[in-house]
Amino acid sequence: HTCHRAGRQRRHPAACLDDVEIDELYIKQYDANVRTRNVKGELYLSLKYADARIGKVGKSNFDLYDSEAEIEQTGDVYIESKYSEINIRSTGSLEMDTYDDEFEIGTVNGELGIDDKYSEFEIESAASAKVRIYDGELVLGNVGAFNGHTKYSEISIIDATSVDLERSYDDSYVIRNLGSFN
Repeated sequence: HTCHRAGRQRRHPAACLDDVEIDELYIKQYDANVRTRNVKGELYLSLKYADARIGKVGKSNFDLYDSEAEIEQTGDVYIESKYSEINIRSTGSLEMDTYDDEFEIGTVNGELGIDDKYSEFEIESAASAKVRIYDGELVLGNVGAFNGHTKYSEISIIDATSVDLERSYDDSYVIRNLGSFN
């Protein structure tokens, strides 16, 4: 059963849901586990010192503090996080406001937006990206248009159609294949 998968041990019981079909689902957990397979509808998830394993979900909004989240697939998503670890295999557009987090993300099928301090990102691909990063690390596979505003950061891009740097201060940029640079 999905509730007994490995994760952080918690004092409180897990919230476990198999397939859910609902317009909007709100889950707020403190020091607990959340397990769900599929959610057809919007998911609003607020976690503090928690662990979440989520299958497929429509549009979603995550508020995470010192938590771990693993998401198979989501529609458009907004993430506000601090001191957390987040893994997403596939998403629509992805907007993030983050602080001292670790991200592993597969495919971002829409626009990627990052506003960050002190985080590490590994992202396979994004249709386009607009990032504002302070003292962080970003490894990005393939991206269409990349727009950056960075300071004290390390940015590595394998393939970009275009790169536009609004501002860069004391950064390290490595770009293997580049169409145009502004």
